[in-house]
Order: sequence, then C-alpha cells, then structure tokens
Amino acid sequence: MCIRNLIIGTLLMTTVSAMAGAPYNHDPLVAEELRIRDGLPNFFQKLDAGQEVRVAYLGGSITQAEGWRVKSFAWLNEQYPKANLIEINAAVPGTGADFAACRLEQDLLCYNPDLVFIDFRVNMGGGFEARATESRKRILQGS
Repeated sequence: MCIRNLIIGTLLMTTVSAMAGAPYNHDPLVAEELRIRDGLPNFFQKLDAGQEVRVAYLGGSITQAEGWRVKSFAWLNEQYPKANLIEINAAVPGTGADFAACRLEQDLLCYNPDLVFIDFRVNMGGGFEARATESRKRILQGS
C-alpha cells in the first residue's frame, strides 16, 4: 500500500506540474528527489492513447526482487488498461550505480524506455561515495 501511495503521489505531482506548463530549467548535474521533466506529458499521452509504453527499472537486488518494481508496474497496468505496457527489468542483484553506468546502453537505453525508475543505494556503501556519486551522474547523463 505504501508504494502505491508513493507512485500515486509522484504521478499526480508530475501530472499537475506538467499541466501547469512549468519550464524545464534544471541543472542535470544537481541531484534532486523529484525532477519534473518536459517528456512526462508525452508519457501520459501515450498511456491515455493506449499506445506502447516502455517502463524501465534500473537497480540492484531490491529492484530485481518481487517488490516495489512488480507492484508499481501492476499499478500502472491497472490505472491505464488501454496502454500496451512493456516492462524493462535492468536490475542486477549485488551491483551498484558504478556497474549500471557501464551497462546503461546495452541493458536499458537500447530499449528506448518512456519512463525509467532508478534505485541504487544498498550496494554503494563502504567508502565508495565519491565513485557512487560519479556513477549516478553518468547514469543521469545517459553515458
């Protein structure tokens, strides 16, 4: 139930902000909890039109597990039954953002996702924060 509320809240905030036509003026190198992007109205338009929509999940074992990923994808299917939702599971247990940055093109971007969820934290500890931060930047920049 908690993940459902989080997804509903995030999608609602995103939809309302996108409808308001707020200009996109964010620095891509600045980490933020939630960044409203110009492409989200296109994502929702595709959902509403019943088109093919690719939802990707990039992460480690928590993303790979039958938990929040499965529940969030099921929620999207329930809310948008006309859409042809395709799940891209690019999660690899036991890995962090450093490995994900290296496999970004072959495991995620080549599938042309419409929406990407990124979840890394558990496997990035142990004094590797500088490397983890750099890896997260590489993922967000798409390189």
